[in-house]
Amino acid sequence: MNIRIFKLFAVPAMFVVTIGIAEDALVQPLAEQAPLPPKDAVLLQLEDAFSSYKNSSSDARDIVLRALDSSLAIAQARGDLDALKALQSERDAFSSSGTLPTLVSIRIYQRRTALAKRNLESAYESAVRELTQNGDIPTAEVIQQEFEAFKKSGSLRESAINLLDGDHLNAWDLSFKLSKHWSPRNGILRFDGQGGEEANLSTKRSYKNFTFRCEWRIGPGGDSGIFLRGIPQVQIWDHIHGLGQGIGSGGLYNNKRFPKHPTEIADNPIGQWNSTTVTIIGDKVTVTLNGKCVVNGITMENHPNHRVPLPAEGPIVLQAFRSPIEFRHLTILELP
Repeated sequence: MNIRIFKLFAVPAMFVVTIGIAEDALVQPLAEQAPLPPKDAVLLQLEDAFSSYKNSSSDARDIVLRALDSSLAIAQARGDLDALKALQSERDAFSSSGTLPTLVSIRIYQRRTALAKRNLESAYESAVRELTQNGDIPTAEVIQQEFEAFKKSGSLRESAINLLDGDHLNAWDLSFKLSKHWSPRNGILRFDGQGGEEANLSTKRSYKNFTFRCEWRIGPGGDSGIFLRGIPQVQIWDHIHGLGQGIGSGGLYNNKRFPKHPTEIADNPIGQWNSTTVTIIGDKVTVTLNGKCVVNGITMENHPNHRVPLPAEGPIVLQAFRSPIEFRHLTILELP
Protein backbone atom coordinates (compact mmCIF):
# COMPACT_ATOMS: atom_id res chain seq x y z
CA MET A 1 0.00 0.00 0.00
CA ASN A 2 1.22 3.44 -0.91
CA ILE A 3 0.89 5.37 2.36
CA ARG A 4 1.50 8.65 0.57
CA ILE A 5 -1.88 8.23 -1.13
CA PHE A 6 -3.74 8.05 2.13
CA LYS A 7 -1.81 10.91 3.65
CA LEU A 8 -3.20 13.04 0.84
CA PHE A 9 -6.75 12.00 1.48
CA ALA A 10 -7.17 9.58 4.31
CA VAL A 11 -10.65 10.39 5.60
CA PRO A 12 -12.71 8.63 2.90
CA ALA A 13 -10.44 5.58 3.05
CA MET A 14 -11.21 5.25 6.74
CA PHE A 15 -14.93 5.52 6.17
CA VAL A 16 -14.70 2.73 3.61
CA VAL A 17 -12.74 0.55 6.02
CA THR A 18 -15.48 0.94 8.64
CA ILE A 19 -18.37 0.26 6.29
CA GLY A 20 -19.06 -3.17 7.74
CA ILE A 21 -20.11 -1.90 11.19
CA ALA A 22 -23.59 -3.00 12.23
CA GLU A 23 -26.34 -0.65 11.14
CA ASP A 24 -28.24 -0.93 14.41
CA ALA A 25 -25.24 0.17 16.53
CA LEU A 26 -25.94 3.20 18.71
CA VAL A 27 -23.74 6.25 18.98
CA GLN A 28 -22.25 6.35 22.46
CA PRO A 29 -19.24 7.99 24.07
CA LEU A 30 -16.03 6.32 22.95
CA ALA A 31 -15.54 4.56 26.27
CA GLU A 32 -18.96 2.89 25.97
CA GLN A 33 -19.28 2.14 22.25
CA ALA A 34 -19.01 -1.34 20.78
CA PRO A 35 -15.47 -2.74 20.41
CA LEU A 36 -13.71 -1.83 17.18
CA PRO A 37 -12.63 -4.53 14.73
CA PRO A 38 -9.09 -5.84 15.34
CA LYS A 39 -6.51 -3.39 14.01
CA ASP A 40 -4.59 -5.22 11.29
CA ALA A 41 -1.56 -3.72 9.58
CA VAL A 42 -3.66 -1.84 7.04
CA LEU A 43 -5.82 -0.17 9.69
CA LEU A 44 -2.77 0.86 11.68
CA GLN A 45 -1.19 2.36 8.56
CA LEU A 46 -4.37 4.25 7.77
CA GLU A 47 -4.66 5.62 11.28
CA ASP A 48 -1.03 6.77 11.26
CA ALA A 49 -1.51 8.32 7.83
CA PHE A 50 -4.63 10.18 8.91
CA SER A 51 -3.01 11.48 12.09
CA SER A 52 -0.09 12.79 10.05
CA TYR A 53 -2.36 14.29 7.41
CA LYS A 54 -4.71 15.90 9.92
CA ASN A 55 -1.84 17.72 11.58
CA SER A 56 -0.61 19.16 8.30
CA SER A 57 -3.81 19.93 6.42
CA SER A 58 -6.90 21.92 7.33
CA ASP A 59 -8.79 20.19 4.50
CA ALA A 60 -8.88 16.80 6.24
CA ARG A 61 -9.96 18.45 9.47
CA ASP A 62 -12.75 20.34 7.71
CA ILE A 63 -14.07 17.16 6.06
CA VAL A 64 -14.40 15.43 9.43
CA LEU A 65 -15.98 18.51 11.04
CA ARG A 66 -18.56 18.71 8.24
CA ALA A 67 -19.42 15.06 8.77
CA LEU A 68 -19.85 15.69 12.49
CA ASP A 69 -21.95 18.80 11.89
CA SER A 70 -24.31 17.01 9.48
CA SER A 71 -24.70 14.18 12.00
CA LEU A 72 -25.55 16.72 14.71
CA ALA A 73 -28.16 18.29 12.45
CA ILE A 74 -29.80 14.91 11.84
CA ALA A 75 -29.81 14.03 15.52
CA GLN A 76 -31.31 17.42 16.37
CA ALA A 77 -34.03 17.11 13.74
CA ARG A 78 -34.93 13.62 14.97
CA GLY A 79 -34.93 14.63 18.63
CA ASP A 80 -32.30 11.94 19.28
CA LEU A 81 -30.93 13.52 22.46
CA ASP A 82 -28.59 10.66 23.38
CA ALA A 83 -26.96 10.71 19.97
CA LEU A 84 -26.86 14.51 20.01
CA LYS A 85 -24.98 14.51 23.32
CA ALA A 86 -22.55 11.82 22.20
CA LEU A 87 -21.86 13.47 18.84
CA GLN A 88 -21.31 16.87 20.45
CA SER A 89 -18.83 15.25 22.82
CA GLU A 90 -17.02 13.72 19.85
CA ARG A 91 -16.92 17.09 18.08
CA ASP A 92 -15.48 18.82 21.12
CA ALA A 93 -12.82 16.14 21.45
CA PHE A 94 -11.87 16.04 17.79
CA SER A 95 -9.75 19.19 17.89
CA SER A 96 -7.30 17.43 20.17
CA SER A 97 -7.66 13.83 18.96
CA GLY A 98 -9.29 13.15 15.62
CA THR A 99 -8.24 9.51 15.48
CA LEU A 100 -9.95 6.50 13.96
CA PRO A 101 -12.50 5.90 16.77
CA THR A 102 -13.94 9.36 16.16
CA LEU A 103 -14.52 8.55 12.51
CA VAL A 104 -16.02 5.19 13.40
CA SER A 105 -18.43 6.94 15.77
CA ILE A 106 -19.62 9.20 12.95
CA ARG A 107 -19.91 6.24 10.60
CA ILE A 108 -22.01 4.20 13.05
CA TYR A 109 -24.59 6.99 13.21
CA GLN A 110 -24.54 8.09 9.60
CA ARG A 111 -24.75 4.55 8.29
CA ARG A 112 -28.43 4.69 9.28
CA THR A 113 -29.07 7.78 7.17
CA ALA A 114 -28.99 8.79 3.53
CA LEU A 115 -26.44 11.48 4.34
CA ALA A 116 -23.60 9.00 4.83
CA LYS A 117 -23.18 8.13 1.18
CA ARG A 118 -23.95 11.64 0.02
CA ASN A 119 -21.20 13.10 2.18
CA LEU A 120 -18.67 10.49 1.11
CA GLU A 121 -19.43 10.80 -2.58
CA SER A 122 -18.94 14.54 -2.38
CA ALA A 123 -15.67 14.09 -0.49
CA TYR A 124 -14.31 11.64 -3.05
CA GLU A 125 -15.25 13.83 -5.98
CA SER A 126 -13.56 16.83 -4.36
CA ALA A 127 -10.41 14.81 -3.77
CA VAL A 128 -10.21 13.62 -7.37
CA ARG A 129 -10.73 17.15 -8.72
CA GLU A 130 -8.12 18.63 -6.42
CA LEU A 131 -5.47 16.02 -7.12
CA THR A 132 -6.07 16.11 -10.86
CA GLN A 133 -5.63 19.86 -10.89
CA ASN A 134 -2.37 19.43 -9.05
CA GLY A 135 -1.20 17.12 -11.80
CA ASP A 136 -0.93 14.09 -9.52
CA ILE A 137 -2.77 11.78 -11.92
CA PRO A 138 -1.67 8.40 -10.45
CA THR A 139 -2.97 9.37 -7.01
CA ALA A 140 -6.21 10.66 -8.49
CA GLU A 141 -6.70 7.37 -10.31
CA VAL A 142 -6.22 5.38 -7.12
CA ILE A 143 -8.75 7.50 -5.23
CA GLN A 144 -11.16 7.16 -8.15
CA GLN A 145 -10.82 3.38 -7.87
CA GLU A 146 -11.62 3.66 -4.15
CA PHE A 147 -14.66 5.73 -5.06
CA GLU A 148 -15.93 3.15 -7.55
CA ALA A 149 -15.49 0.41 -4.96
CA PHE A 150 -17.43 2.50 -2.43
CA LYS A 151 -20.33 3.01 -4.81
CA LYS A 152 -20.69 -0.75 -5.19
CA SER A 153 -21.02 -1.16 -1.43
CA GLY A 154 -24.62 0.05 -1.41
CA SER A 155 -27.21 2.25 -3.08
CA LEU A 156 -25.81 5.63 -4.02
CA ARG A 157 -27.80 8.80 -3.38
CA GLU A 158 -27.54 12.12 -5.10
CA SER A 159 -24.45 14.04 -4.00
CA ALA A 160 -23.97 17.71 -3.22
CA ILE A 161 -24.48 20.05 -6.16
CA ASN A 162 -22.03 22.83 -6.92
CA LEU A 163 -23.96 26.09 -7.31
CA LEU A 164 -20.97 28.05 -8.61
CA ASP A 165 -19.48 26.32 -11.64
CA GLY A 166 -16.25 28.18 -12.34
CA ASP A 167 -17.14 31.54 -13.85
CA HIS A 168 -20.73 30.58 -14.66
CA LEU A 169 -23.95 31.20 -12.75
CA ASN A 170 -26.10 28.61 -14.48
CA ALA A 171 -27.85 27.69 -11.22
CA TRP A 172 -28.87 31.29 -10.53
CA ASP A 173 -31.55 33.57 -11.93
CA LEU A 174 -29.19 36.20 -13.29
CA SER A 175 -30.90 38.91 -15.31
CA PHE A 176 -28.98 41.49 -17.33
CA LYS A 177 -29.62 44.03 -14.57
CA LEU A 178 -28.23 41.73 -11.89
CA SER A 179 -25.18 40.88 -13.98
CA LYS A 180 -24.03 44.47 -13.45
CA HIS A 181 -23.72 43.81 -9.72
CA TRP A 182 -22.93 40.08 -9.38
CA SER A 183 -19.81 38.80 -11.13
CA PRO A 184 -18.16 35.36 -10.85
CA ARG A 185 -14.44 35.13 -11.45
CA ASN A 186 -11.92 32.43 -10.57
CA GLY A 187 -14.45 30.62 -8.41
CA ILE A 188 -15.41 33.72 -6.39
CA LEU A 189 -18.83 35.40 -6.70
CA ARG A 190 -18.63 39.13 -5.99
CA PHE A 191 -21.44 41.57 -5.25
CA ASP A 192 -20.56 45.25 -5.70
CA GLY A 193 -22.88 46.60 -2.99
CA GLN A 194 -25.14 48.41 -5.46
CA GLY A 195 -28.69 47.90 -6.75
CA GLY A 196 -30.68 47.68 -3.52
CA GLU A 197 -33.01 44.83 -2.59
CA GLU A 198 -33.89 44.30 -6.24
CA ALA A 199 -30.35 43.00 -6.69
CA ASN A 200 -30.91 39.93 -4.49
CA LEU A 201 -29.60 36.84 -6.31
CA SER A 202 -31.90 33.79 -6.31
CA THR A 203 -31.41 30.20 -7.42
CA LYS A 204 -33.48 29.10 -10.39
CA ARG A 205 -34.64 26.00 -8.53
CA SER A 206 -36.66 25.72 -5.36
CA TYR A 207 -35.57 23.43 -2.53
CA LYS A 208 -37.33 21.83 0.42
CA ASN A 209 -35.00 20.22 3.00
CA PHE A 210 -31.31 20.72 2.39
CA THR A 211 -27.84 21.53 3.63
CA PHE A 212 -26.35 24.64 2.04
CA ARG A 213 -22.65 25.38 2.40
CA CYS A 214 -20.68 28.42 1.40
CA GLU A 215 -17.77 30.62 2.33
CA TRP A 216 -18.19 34.38 2.49
CA ARG A 217 -16.06 37.45 3.09
CA ILE A 218 -17.07 41.01 3.96
CA GLY A 219 -15.33 44.29 4.67
CA PRO A 220 -15.89 46.76 7.53
CA GLY A 221 -19.59 47.51 7.91
CA GLY A 222 -20.57 44.58 5.70
CA ASP A 223 -24.17 43.36 5.89
CA SER A 224 -25.82 40.54 3.96
CA GLY A 225 -27.71 37.30 4.49
CA ILE A 226 -28.84 33.94 3.15
CA PHE A 227 -32.57 33.46 2.51
CA LEU A 228 -33.93 29.92 2.97
CA ARG A 229 -36.87 28.93 0.73
CA GLY A 230 -36.92 32.58 -0.26
CA ILE A 231 -37.47 33.73 3.34
CA PRO A 232 -34.99 36.03 5.13
CA GLN A 233 -32.64 35.16 6.70
CA VAL A 234 -29.47 33.69 8.10
CA GLN A 235 -27.60 36.86 9.02
CA ILE A 236 -24.16 37.89 7.76
CA TRP A 237 -22.67 41.12 9.07
CA ASP A 238 -19.76 42.96 10.66
CA HIS A 239 -19.53 41.63 14.23
CA ILE A 240 -17.28 44.50 15.39
CA HIS A 241 -19.20 47.59 14.24
CA GLY A 242 -22.82 48.64 13.72
CA LEU A 243 -25.88 46.46 14.31
CA GLY A 244 -23.88 43.25 14.47
CA GLN A 245 -21.51 44.48 17.16
CA GLY A 246 -21.29 41.95 19.95
CA ILE A 247 -23.76 39.58 18.25
CA GLY A 248 -22.04 37.83 15.37
CA SER A 249 -23.23 36.19 12.18
CA GLY A 250 -25.35 33.10 11.64
CA GLY A 251 -28.49 34.08 13.57
CA LEU A 252 -32.07 34.00 12.30
CA TYR A 253 -32.39 37.76 12.08
CA ASN A 254 -36.16 38.09 11.53
CA ASN A 255 -37.33 35.73 14.27
CA LYS A 256 -39.66 37.23 16.90
CA ARG A 257 -41.04 34.33 18.96
CA PHE A 258 -38.01 32.06 18.69
CA PRO A 259 -34.32 32.90 19.31
CA LYS A 260 -32.86 35.15 16.66
CA HIS A 261 -29.23 35.59 17.71
CA PRO A 262 -26.38 33.10 17.44
CA THR A 263 -25.29 31.37 20.65
CA GLU A 264 -21.77 32.78 20.30
CA ILE A 265 -19.63 34.97 18.09
CA ALA A 266 -17.82 32.62 15.71
CA ASP A 267 -16.90 35.13 12.98
CA ASN A 268 -13.37 35.29 11.69
CA PRO A 269 -11.68 38.72 11.61
CA ILE A 270 -13.16 41.14 9.09
CA GLY A 271 -11.64 40.56 5.67
CA GLN A 272 -11.08 36.83 6.20
CA TRP A 273 -13.15 34.01 4.75
CA ASN A 274 -15.90 32.49 6.89
CA SER A 275 -17.32 28.99 6.37
CA THR A 276 -21.08 28.56 6.88
CA THR A 277 -23.19 25.40 6.83
CA VAL A 278 -26.98 25.78 7.01
CA THR A 279 -29.33 22.81 7.36
CA ILE A 280 -33.10 23.21 7.20
CA ILE A 281 -35.47 20.30 7.83
CA GLY A 282 -39.11 21.28 8.07
CA ASP A 283 -38.97 24.65 9.84
CA LYS A 284 -35.96 23.75 12.02
CA VAL A 285 -32.63 25.38 11.16
CA THR A 286 -29.12 24.54 12.29
CA VAL A 287 -26.22 26.85 11.43
CA THR A 288 -22.53 26.11 11.82
CA LEU A 289 -20.10 29.01 11.45
CA ASN A 290 -16.39 28.27 11.20
CA GLY A 291 -16.86 24.90 12.85
CA LYS A 292 -19.04 26.14 15.72
CA CYS A 293 -22.76 25.44 16.00
CA VAL A 294 -24.32 28.88 16.53
CA VAL A 295 -27.96 27.95 15.81
CA ASN A 296 -29.09 24.51 16.92
CA GLY A 297 -32.43 23.28 15.60
CA ILE A 298 -34.24 26.60 16.04
CA THR A 299 -37.61 27.21 14.37
CA MET A 300 -37.28 29.73 11.57
CA GLU A 301 -40.28 32.04 11.31
CA ASN A 302 -41.85 33.28 8.12
CA HIS A 303 -41.23 36.95 7.32
CA PRO A 304 -42.89 39.38 7.12
CA ASN A 305 -46.05 37.40 7.99
CA HIS A 306 -44.99 35.54 11.12
CA ARG A 307 -48.44 33.95 11.56
CA VAL A 308 -48.01 31.90 8.40
CA PRO A 309 -45.76 28.80 8.39
CA LEU A 310 -42.65 28.71 6.25
CA PRO A 311 -43.31 27.69 2.65
CA ALA A 312 -42.67 24.01 1.97
CA GLU A 313 -40.04 24.92 -0.60
CA GLY A 314 -38.40 27.90 -2.22
CA PRO A 315 -35.14 29.25 -3.62
CA ILE A 316 -31.91 30.08 -1.87
CA VAL A 317 -31.31 33.82 -2.08
CA LEU A 318 -28.10 35.77 -1.52
CA GLN A 319 -29.00 39.16 -0.11
CA ALA A 320 -27.91 42.42 -1.70
CA PHE A 321 -27.77 44.98 1.10
CA ARG A 322 -25.76 48.13 0.48
CA SER A 323 -22.31 46.59 0.99
CA PRO A 324 -19.96 44.42 -1.06
CA ILE A 325 -19.63 40.72 -0.24
CA GLU A 326 -17.83 37.75 -1.78
CA PHE A 327 -18.95 34.10 -1.86
CA ARG A 328 -17.22 30.90 -2.89
CA HIS A 329 -17.63 27.11 -2.58
CA LEU A 330 -21.44 27.27 -2.75
CA THR A 331 -23.00 23.78 -2.63
CA ILE A 332 -26.38 22.31 -1.79
CA LEU A 333 -27.22 18.80 -0.63
CA GLU A 334 -30.92 17.94 -0.81
CA LEU A 335 -32.26 15.96 2.13
CA PRO A 336 -35.26 13.62 2.49
